[in-house]
Amino acid sequence: THQRADEVHEPSANKANIRDFYTHYFVILEADTLMPFAYSAPFTFLGNVNTTGWFEFVAGGAYLGNCDIMLTFGFNDQEPWLAILELAPILASLLPIFETKRTALSSLQHQFSGQNNC
Repeated sequence: THQRADEVHEPSANKANIRDFYTHYFVILEADTLMPFAYSAPFTFLGNVNTTGWFEFVAGGAYLGNCDIMLTFGFNDQEPWLAILELAPILASLLPIFETKRTALSSLQHQFSGQNNC
């Protein structure tokens, strides 16, 4: 089965309820059903809105073919940013949603580990 990766975000309000913000997650989807089978811990690029007061919104992403991914995101609805991230550490941090998907996830993580293509 083939997989595809995606980034999703969860809208929330900061502790002071001053403005909305988005927490990001990496998610791996089954290519044929688009059912999620693995996910990352929540993350931000530039800092936590609860402590900084700013927010980010991921607009798009692409696999660069050299074991890196590129994500574009906006900062405070004012600045465009570009992030280039290594894929192997992201995949290594993923957790399976269902225990039955642990083998598929391990195979994907091994494919992009430092000992292989990356």
